[in-house]
Amino acid sequence: MAKDNPSPSFDKDPQNNHAPHTTSHHNPAVPMKVWIALAIVVLLAVIFWPRPTLTSDSSTATSSGTIDVKGIFYDNNAQLFTVNTRVDGVVKAVNVKAGDKVKTDQIVVQMLDHDYDIRLSRAKLKVENTTRDFEKLKKDVEKEGAAEKQANNREMAAKEYNVAQLDHQIEHLETELATQKKLLDQGLVSPANVSNAEDRLSSAKVERETLESSIANIRFNLTKGYRTDDLKSKESDLFQAIEDRDLLQFQEHYYQVQSPHNGQVLELLVSPGEILHRGSPLMLMEVQSDLPPDYRVYVYLPVEQGASVAVGDSATILVPIINPQKYGTLAGRVTQISPYVISHDSIQKLVLNSDLVSYLAPGNGPVIAVTIEPETDPTTHEFKWSSGKKPVAKILTGTLCSVSITPSQ
Repeated sequence: MAKDNPSPSFDKDPQNNHAPHTTSHHNPAVPMKVWIALAIVVLLAVIFWPRPTLTSDSSTATSSGTIDVKGIFYDNNAQLFTVNTRVDGVVKAVNVKAGDKVKTDQIVVQMLDHDYDIRLSRAKLKVENTTRDFEKLKKDVEKEGAAEKQANNREMAAKEYNVAQLDHQIEHLETELATQKKLLDQGLVSPANVSNAEDRLSSAKVERETLESSIANIRFNLTKGYRTDDLKSKESDLFQAIEDRDLLQFQEHYYQVQSPHNGQVLELLVSPGEILHRGSPLMLMEVQSDLPPDYRVYVYLPVEQGASVAVGDSATILVPIINPQKYGTLAGRVTQISPYVISHDSIQKLVLNSDLVSYLAPGNGPVIAVTIEPETDPTTHEFKWSSGKKPVAKILTGTLCSVSITPSQ
């Protein structure tokens, strides 16, 4: 008889699939290959796990799906232009401020060039000195000329008197010569007496012709004036000095910078004391139009964000210069999207300010231009603020803002 076995018995038959169930308190051992595989899976998950998309500083995709971007207001019925300096120099004074309305040819900036001022001062002084010398010479010539004229008149009168005396003498000599010839014919005088009478008559006539020639020269001198060459030379010097001064004074016009159009100052680009080169922009202005303002907000999105925006998408516009806590924001809608990418140079042509280009579209990559139309009152053409209140401050072309676009797709 066999002894009882307290251990559970197992079927030795290899076909028996019903082995008794036993409970174990120990975990089975995990192979090393499994641990390595799990570590690789975790690492790949960390690397490729989706992250929020980050773009340039000008636009950000938020968790709510909106796109936040910097924008700028622009009046489509107005035209921007810059006022530039036409000379090298230092800004002496700026006569206007942002927001001022100016007229055509109004002096808006005064430039200063010390070298130019010195040259102009010297030119003016030369005109003064040359004018004084010319006037003094003119007076001296007039005084000396009057004295010489008086002397010439006296000399001419004396010579004319001598001519009159010679006329009487010649008449007497001619009578005497005729008498001597009659006496020679009668044999009362020698031929020498006739020859002597002829010589004295001839001498008198020569002397008379000499006097007449001298009188003619005196008359000519009285006609042509006194020291005319000296006066003409000094007068020529004066004309040259005046021409040099006037040329410099004409350049002075360039140092008084004038507005080429009626318009409104949007932004001053310089301050007194700055050293500028010819062609440097001084201020940004807007030509005023007779039409009501037609403001649009321009924003620039990276290509990947621009692809998610569509015409008709809503936008919220916050204007920092208008107190948002008091007046709220503006509502708007996307009205236009550029069909192709644009460069920073294209943005520069609109805003006319390289620093502003960098602010609106940081980086060097291509962007998509998006135009947003703010909601306005159709009657007054004024902006409709979310608060229902009307701010005192005005939005102008160039006013910066923050825009949140809600893509519909």
